[in-house]
Amino acid sequence: YMGLDVEKENNNLLFICNFEKDGKVEAEYLFINNELGWGWNFITIRYNKQLNYIEVLINDMVVLEKMMVGGQKLSVGHEPHILFGSGNFPHNGFNLNYCEYDIDHLLISKKYLSFNNIKSIYETKDVGDHEVVGLYDFKEKTNYKVYDFTGNCNFIHKIYV
Repeated sequence: YMGLDVEKENNNLLFICNFEKDGKVEAEYLFINNELGWGWNFITIRYNKQLNYIEVLINDMVVLEKMMVGGQKLSVGHEPHILFGSGNFPHNGFNLNYCEYDIDHLLISKKYLSFNNIKSIYETKDVGDHEVVGLYDFKEKTNYKVYDFTGNCNFIHKIYV
């Protein structure tokens, strides 16, 4: 599990990630003290497999660095997925006071991209040779699907609860 929550009270971020060490999986809740602006924000989560390192950036500024040491690594899910919106539902009684935000774009790549690369891809919708797996513009959608501009047909479907 990996999550990024916006806290309602102060507009800060909470990064949640499951890590595995010695066969045991544990969640870490890492608070980011940098406040999001109330307008447009560009949030990036980058993982470097070779260095076993995660960083979170807000508007191209590193706000969280997590080096996994001592055999610690990201846990692996058997059914990987991404949740947009609430990470939990009211029926389970666990409420982190989520707030509402709009997602305009989503880019998923295999390659570690610079802010300028990412910005260029969003502006041109040209993924070039950047090993982009999915590129989504949530403004260009139907009521049921958000299209993948890479041509990989990784559609994001609307879920009804």
